[in-house]
Amino acid sequence: MKRLLLPCALFALALSAASCAAPAPSNNANQTANTNAATPTPSPASVDFAERDRQVYDAIKRKDWDAFAAFIGDDYMLVVSDGVHDRATLLEGVKTIDIAEISFSDFKTVNADPDVRVVTYTTRAKGTMDGAPLPEGPMYESSVWVNREGKWLAAYHQETAAEASPSPSPGGASPAPTATATAPGATATPASTPATATDATGMEKLIWDALKRKDWDAFAGYLAEDQIEVWQTGVHDKAASVAGVKQVNFAGSSLSDFREMKLTPNATLVTYVAKGAAPLFGPDGERHTTLWVNRGGRWLAVFHQATRIKK
Repeated sequence: MKRLLLPCALFALALSAASCAAPAPSNNANQTANTNAATPTPSPASVDFAERDRQVYDAIKRKDWDAFAAFIGDDYMLVVSDGVHDRATLLEGVKTIDIAEISFSDFKTVNADPDVRVVTYTTRAKGTMDGAPLPEGPMYESSVWVNREGKWLAAYHQETAAEASPSPSPGGASPAPTATATAPGATATPASTPATATDATGMEKLIWDALKRKDWDAFAGYLAEDQIEVWQTGVHDKAASVAGVKQVNFAGSSLSDFREMKLTPNATLVTYVAKGAAPLFGPDGERHTTLWVNRGGRWLAVFHQATRIKK
């Protein structure tokens, strides 16, 4: 793997220090948690995510790969610029990493679902992977933690390299969300209820159809009030997302390579490739991921992230 593997590895190790006791959700058989779990710590409401990620730094320096592997979900998905990677690829790639320094800032958490948390933060790192220098960043990182049989495990991670002055993109220079958004019952209130689909991929296609026809009310209606979006310009809230998309021409854009991960009965991740003529897509397109959550019978986008493809 490329050097962009580092922050994902750091996050996964944090989970070894953040295993929490909580009611187990209903999950598919292939989403069973690893049985080598540590003694549970207090409920997720009391977890200091920033402190857990600082503990990751110490764990990686110890190169404790057994602890690392024990807290990554079997269906783990890593989304970075060079592709979408699984658990096995992660476990091999992390062993080539040596960290000299790592800093974390701007932690934000969304309670997406009773058994799902989204955590975003910014990292800067110094060190090597396969002997080559790691990118110092800043990198915008996002992770999804899922409660499986009473243990909080890593299910997904994505990173986006910061850009000082990219072409117009969702988010623009609008303010970021507050440190912790906790409104799992919140819903959008558009002028009219937008169309719906039966799965996450279908919902994602509908939201892009709204963007292509510049139906901003429909677009806003697909977003939860506590939605956050990660772009090259940083982490942005719903208002910034709605304002930002109005600056982009989505005509002629295309979507492909869809993958879904069902986290709980009411939460599904979908990742895919988006391409278009607008400059923000770059020459090879972008990898996009959205977390869709069923709230009160409506599927709403709680989280979205885009990362430029680099071949």
